[in-house]
Amino acid sequence: MTLHGQKVNKLVEYREALQNIRAQRSRLEHIRCIRVELTKSDSFLFHTIGATGELYFVEIGSSIDLWPPTCTCEDSTWRPELRCKHILLVLRELGLSEYELTELEWEQYDEAERNNLLVNAPDVA
Repeated sequence: MTLHGQKVNKLVEYREALQNIRAQRSRLEHIRCIRVELTKSDSFLFHTIGATGELYFVEIGSSIDLWPPTCTCEDSTWRPELRCKHILLVLRELGLSEYELTELEWEQYDEAERNNLLVNAPDVA
């Protein structure tokens, strides 16, 4: 294996480890979804309270324009290639498995699959 290939493998291993840590933190830390609202663009806006008490907004839409989900936290802004713990919390509440939460690649859901996922949105409003 070339030096470049070794560096790429190390980067993938590092990203996998980070994603696994985030999935664990989304399950173990005291973060929660306190409200869900439907926006004018037919997306769901999940109001989440982080471990520090900060309010973050996770948006998931049925339109491909709003996929993958976004979050207003700094972690999501600085590392958009990984899912933050707030997005992971919401996806877990929507029924994704722990395995799916730790996958690095975003599965490209079609519109029907995204709508089926959003049907599980918690009724916390």
